[in-house]
Amino acid sequence: MALYLCKIGKVNTLTNLAATIGKNPKTLRRWLQTYRFQGLNSLLQLN
Repeated sequence: MALYLCKIGKVNTLTNLAATIGKNPKTLRRWLQTYRFQGLNSLLQLN
């Protein structure tokens, strides 16, 4: 959902995204770092 919201332009900052989906910005940073360096499959395996 987070990637989709970014892709369609509904959110334009990490802070906006965090507020929109109800997650801490630090959590989103960790997710995005995992996505960037390890790919989508690794991101989908996070608990």
